[in-house]
Amino acid sequence: MAKVLVLRTAGVNCDEETAHAFRLAGGVVSVLHVGSLLRGEERLEEFDVLAIPGGFSYGDDLGAGTVLANQLRTRLAGDLHDFVDEGKLVIGICNGFQVLVRLGILPGWEGDKAASLIENVSGKFEDRWIDLRVETDQCPFLDCKGEYGAPCPRYLRAPVAHREGRFFLRDPDLGGRIERVVVFGHPTLSREVTALLSDPAVEVIALRGPGEPLGLNGATRSVDAVAVAVDGDSPEVVDAERAWLGAWMRASRAAAVDLSPPAPDVDALSSAVPQERLGAISAELDAVRAPVDRNLLVDAVWRATWPHDRLVFGSSRLVRVADAVLPGKKVTVHANRGLAGIDGTVATATGVAIASQSAGAHGVTRVLLGDLALLHDAGGLLVAIGEAEPRIQIIVGNDGGGTIFDGLEVAATADAEAADRVLYTPHGVDLGRLASAYGWTHTRVTTRAALDQALTTPAAARQVIEVPLAR
Repeated sequence: MAKVLVLRTAGVNCDEETAHAFRLAGGVVSVLHVGSLLRGEERLEEFDVLAIPGGFSYGDDLGAGTVLANQLRTRLAGDLHDFVDEGKLVIGICNGFQVLVRLGILPGWEGDKAASLIENVSGKFEDRWIDLRVETDQCPFLDCKGEYGAPCPRYLRAPVAHREGRFFLRDPDLGGRIERVVVFGHPTLSREVTALLSDPAVEVIALRGPGEPLGLNGATRSVDAVAVAVDGDSPEVVDAERAWLGAWMRASRAAAVDLSPPAPDVDALSSAVPQERLGAISAELDAVRAPVDRNLLVDAVWRATWPHDRLVFGSSRLVRVADAVLPGKKVTVHANRGLAGIDGTVATATGVAIASQSAGAHGVTRVLLGDLALLHDAGGLLVAIGEAEPRIQIIVGNDGGGTIFDGLEVAATADAEAADRVLYTPHGVDLGRLASAYGWTHTRVTTRAALDQALTTPAAARQVIEVPLAR
């Protein structure tokens, strides 16, 4: 019989009903608090089904399902990856569905958050029955000609009760309303933007630059200049523009990911009840010792960087993670484009640091890149004798190779051994010795607390901060 984990936490109020339904289906059910997984008292791998029930997890104070999703993402990302990749079943009901979307498991598990949920069109809580059209015959929870031979239903009658239930990326009132896009220079590497620019229904106007004219969707118009017409005499146009901008800003806030560590439980830390006090101390130690994953890495670098600093992104997997989870901030960000790929990233960052720090200007230049990007430009670590010593931190996520290729389409069809050798390019380079050979200090960190300390207390002008990451 299948072992089912029904996950509960503060605010979840449908765990017993969910457990009862799985018991009726013949499952062996355990109802566990998320803390038992976070503390390692229970292991996700011991179960066959993960069910996240409905309710209002943590009061939905930061958005529906956001806090629980952040807990799972920052503390159990590897276990969740393995669980899904092994073909085990995951179901999210009501608030649990919102958690799965904010985790990035839905609408399709790709390891990164690909969609979000925003407010209902009405702007208020909706509580009613709706008809759902079933668009797949592969859902095991509907049986769909499975063990009991039941055909997949065409429609389901289901109750909804939520305020945040609309898909952001597929919302016709947002992305679906875009008719024209103006491109200045080269378009971003963001997959969302790339998909938009590839849509033949969207008019793409590219401001002509050096080189060949851009042909982004087969119907791109290249122009030498763009003028924006402002109709200040039309209140209707002004109101429509404000409403359009407001909708995107609300959607952006809804899609934001809060990766900040949980605030200390001051009351519990000062409690006279030993168990409460020890529990709060244990939670604080867990937060300090939390291992660094890609989300936490980009978040820590972003938080440590201020307007007087500069940030350089390498063409590594980390820039895609940053694109998915980071909020807006007034920071100057640089990246190489064109055919450079990962070559020359360190040299570029060094040049940015020297130029931005001339004439006594303050600030630190940070470059966030992967291990292969660093190795491909190891010569850029050389600062010749007599040259200015820039204040620069190279933060390298070391996952032993080029894991960015694991998420590309070719990885699903190529021979695994050949893909590892040609694309992933495994290595065993000692980055500490490499940094020392060029006169850089080297720090290896594995926890969020150690990373924050390394980023904010520079020990030397030139630093390499190595962060080991799982593949």
